[in-house]
Amino acid sequence: MSVVDEHILRESQPSDSLIPALGESLKLLEEQKIFLRHVIRDINPNASDVDAEVEVEKRILTVQRRAYRIYPYPCIRHFHYVSLRMSKHDAFPYILKAAQTSKPPVLLDMGCCMGTDLRYLAHSGYPASSLIGCDLRQAYIDLGYELYADRETSVPFFSADIFEMTPCAFPFDALSDNDQIAPSLRDVRRLDELRGRVKYIYAGSLFHLFDEGTQEAIARRLATLLDVTPGSESGPTLIFGQHVGKAVEGVREDFMGRTGRFAHSPASWERLWRRIVGDTKPVRVDVVLLDRPDHFSANTSRNTQGMWWNVWIG
Repeated sequence: MSVVDEHILRESQPSDSLIPALGESLKLLEEQKIFLRHVIRDINPNASDVDAEVEVEKRILTVQRRAYRIYPYPCIRHFHYVSLRMSKHDAFPYILKAAQTSKPPVLLDMGCCMGTDLRYLAHSGYPASSLIGCDLRQAYIDLGYELYADRETSVPFFSADIFEMTPCAFPFDALSDNDQIAPSLRDVRRLDELRGRVKYIYAGSLFHLFDEGTQEAIARRLATLLDVTPGSESGPTLIFGQHVGKAVEGVREDFMGRTGRFAHSPASWERLWRRIVGDTKPVRVDVVLLDRPDHFSANTSRNTQGMWWNVWIG
């Protein structure tokens, strides 16, 4: 697909009259409570369990209000930004195993929001020096620093617009790139600087924000970030995530009136990735549709489910 052939339709702003008000009760699981108390840097270590829990909940609600004003994502309203969702994915143990290799590979969280999933991954043993998060909105990253009070010690994050990447062929050969030496992850400011360097990409609740053609444009750009060097100690390259899907692919209804949003089916999702990878590398696409109201709001759209997926390359 050439640049001329690409179709890109950016996310639209919903009508104010259709935006639901905040007000859902915050109900943290014990796993979340333990993690949040441990990683939020400036909570008094001598505080009682009750006082610490009150402080954690106060912070979560404070950043929620500010984040929702930036863009009213359902994941903000339903507290998914502290849900540890990556850890519920069946690829998570595979990722953690790679942390035990002699050189843990780079993992990118694309659309990281406030960065909870990466902080939890680092908390679970993955070296923070091999993790990086990217979001379109720097304001969300800054709210993550505010929530966790860890701006100076956190996993590195940066803001970038994936559509500003120049499309190029897959796979990207980092060894033949004539640019300057790749910057350290803490110095990365553009997605292009990660071309051919990333072994794992997590894309949670990202693709379903767009129409079908734009989803393919995103996938093609993400694919060029991948390190598909054969013989890696850490095994196959992996893109994994979850988003709204359907048994039969098609445009989905949107309760905030945004048009064109597309829900892939397991079959259409596999076809997309096989188009992108072609015959350059072996590829396996694993997809499962789940009714999971704890992860996908029932009012997101009718006749949809949560689609959890892995794309294995190499």
